Amino acid sequence: MNPEDEELLGAQGVILSSSSKKADAPVLAKQPLVSIVTLTMDNPDALRRTAQSVVSQDYSAIEYLVINGGAAVDKVLDELEKKSNITVSIINGQSCGIYPAMNVALKELSGDWINFMNSGDVFTTPSSISNAFLARDSKKSLKVMRLDGGSKVQNLWSGARLKNICQQTIFYNKRKLGEALIFDENFRFSADLDLLLKIYYADEGDFSEDCQNSFVLYEPGGVSGQNTNVLFHEKTQILLDRRKDTGWVKLLINLLYVYSLRVYLAIGIWKQ
Repeated sequence: MNPEDEELLGAQGVILSSSSKKADAPVLAKQPLVSIVTLTMDNPDALRRTAQSVVSQDYSAIEYLVINGGAAVDKVLDELEKKSNITVSIINGQSCGIYPAMNVALKELSGDWINFMNSGDVFTTPSSISNAFLARDSKKSLKVMRLDGGSKVQNLWSGARLKNICQQTIFYNKRKLGEALIFDENFRFSADLDLLLKIYYADEGDFSEDCQNSFVLYEPGGVSGQNTNVLFHEKTQILLDRRKDTGWVKLLINLLYVYSLRVYLAIGIWKQ
């Protein structure tokens, strides 16, 4: 098999079973293997919605891994796995934080592309993943693929302002990124933004955005939304760390935006 065909076929590695043991991955004819990860903590109803959305996808080359930091959810996943051809896996007892848990997942997954779906988030249609990879020949060399139903911008910036990033719309090419695909655990809520900026400025030509009307529906009010002070502090630190890449104009514009948003939210809370 030549290297190009091997890349299209996807990784023929291992998939975790629901008991967290490894088994041989099936041969995936001309489909890159997509790994989807969900982190959950004591919210079985939200997990059920997300898992149902994942196992209902008509794309056949999917492995699904749940990182559980709370009460056992094995029964929820077992019920869904019986109705699907997708292998559902679970790692229990990971309550070490968002990004440490995501890094645990990265070490276990065998997919070519990695996507993180929060508990409670759902794909808009059963064909969301299939539609994302229809043009796989043109995407196999990308390091990051961003699917967002907004204006088509080929990078992370909208003019001089950093675009809002929805983690659920990001697919990371694990084979292309290699050891660079790791989240900085010094951040509690913004390591995904930090990673995307590192990838973007390391090789801007390998960052892509494809516009779709709607790819994912996500639940508002997550842990980052409940910790806005920490979130704003981390975004400020990331912008300062990247000032040599962004330049002072973009840095100042985005710092002004971050702090104006912080003041706006503070006024809203005060009025309540």
